[in-house]
Amino acid sequence: MEWNKENIALLIEHFKEKRELWDSTSVHFKDRNKKHDAWMDLADKFDTERSVIEKKMRSLIGQFQRELKKEELTSKWFGFELLLFLKDKNKVSSTKKAGIPEVKEFVFMVFLLLQAFI
Repeated sequence: MEWNKENIALLIEHFKEKRELWDSTSVHFKDRNKKHDAWMDLADKFDTERSVIEKKMRSLIGQFQRELKKEELTSKWFGFELLLFLKDKNKVSSTKKAGIPEVKEFVFMVFLLLQAFI
């Protein structure tokens, strides 16, 4: 398989459709069988092995993450805009963040109550 820009763009497009491979909010994200089927479907579309597709996507996602870490507003790498759908996939949701201060406050209050009894 020759990975030219056209084939890479097509791979990213097909990968984006397979939410179970990258979207932790997908109902099938933790389903190994669904993920396996999705990787196999991608491999079939590109007439190659699953391992080749996975390795290529890991490489592309790694490059995308390196580009994100740069503090520039835009990237010159051709795949950057194609992979922007992955930008927020690892961020903690606001509902998860909301519980943290409350837990810390609760623990502190329990600590103070215990101190009163010692």
